[in-house]
Amino acid sequence: MDIAALTIQHFAPRVGESFAVETGQPGPLRIVLREAAVLSARGRPDGRDGFQLLFEGEGPYCLAQLTHRLHHDALGELEMFLVPIAGDGNRFTYQAIFS
Repeated sequence: MDIAALTIQHFAPRVGESFAVETGQPGPLRIVLREAAVLSARGRPDGRDGFQLLFEGEGPYCLAQLTHRLHHDALGELEMFLVPIAGDGNRFTYQAIFS
């Protein structure tokens, strides 16, 4: 799916659902969408508001800040730039911004 065409309406109903992240390791890492929030309700000419997604994942390592390939059963394959913003050694929070 073209990431540029996605809006918060694609993600808001998916809060609490799992996304698989390809890591190069055997088996994907699962992250859960915890929040989908509008950042700017000013509206762009294309009709899309800025929004952020927050994901949470558990595992022995933190994903690097870069574009990752994610898979979701309903949304399909997505390439998304994820930034790790919090972690405690076994649980990590990642942010994706769409402006």
